[in-house]
Amino acid sequence: LYDKGAPPRTPEARQAFSRWAVAAAKHFSNRGVLWEVYNEPNHDMFWPPQANAREYVELALAVGRAFRSDVPSEKLVGPAVSEMDFAFLETCFKAGLLDYWSAVTVHPYLRSDPEEAAVEYCRLRRMIERYRTARGSERVEIPIISGEWGYSTAWRGMSEEKQGVMLAREMLTNLANGIPISIWYDWRDDGVEPNEPEHHFGLVRNEYQQGRAQAFEPKPSYLAAKTLSATFEGYTYQRRLPLGSDSDYVLVFSKGDELSFAAWTTSTSAHRVVVPIKEGNFRITKHTGESAGSISSGPQGLELTVAAAPLYLTRQ
Repeated sequence: LYDKGAPPRTPEARQAFSRWAVAAAKHFSNRGVLWEVYNEPNHDMFWPPQANAREYVELALAVGRAFRSDVPSEKLVGPAVSEMDFAFLETCFKAGLLDYWSAVTVHPYLRSDPEEAAVEYCRLRRMIERYRTARGSERVEIPIISGEWGYSTAWRGMSEEKQGVMLAREMLTNLANGIPISIWYDWRDDGVEPNEPEHHFGLVRNEYQQGRAQAFEPKPSYLAAKTLSATFEGYTYQRRLPLGSDSDYVLVFSKGDELSFAAWTTSTSAHRVVVPIKEGNFRITKHTGESAGSISSGPQGLELTVAAAPLYLTRQ
């Protein structure tokens, strides 16, 4: 209805966008919704003809002021940048948007090991700390949300099996780095073209299977998501155990007095490690849900072979 479909960059369009955003927030108020402004505004595809941080800031500030005035209890987040665009993020922070946002949303989209996101999360947290201001008498924590991130099986070197591995490690990495919400891109393959990356981010295949109990065929990444969710349901991340190598990961999760573990390595070869876990018997589950038997720890700890695919250990 405004500017012939262009992003809301004029005063009239920004005012209309803010009215619409507030109306939506009022309609769905008190339901725990996070309202995000915009989608990847640093990308020319979503802010044509060319991304412009200043134009985005003007829109986000208009929405922030409208929310504070009309729906102060609703939570606003942003800017949902494509990848970790620190220049764009800093422009937002310098303009004072952290005074209106309850979280900072990013779309990391690493094509390498997901564990490498830890360095970027640390850099972003330092930037948030530098620019945020006091809200009232308290300094409110502003978390980071991984609002969109996946691995396409059409990328070079990526298979459906490896996609499942990357999903598990991406989610575990985010948990270990204090990311409260992680959204995988995406649910269903967008198409069937074998060389089109956008067609192969899904957890399930594209074809709709009429009349079947499960309408879409699961990929290994679907099984990885299901297993991770079921294994650690109700658990809280506690810490990473030191193993003497930055490449080896053992994460500890707790639920009351119960402890469970996730173990893997970023090394190119599987190898044995000694995990400092007290004596006990543990059931081992592969990241896609299959049983890998059981193992017992001794006085020195638990000897375990770690590989790129995570293993989950729960006490028997």
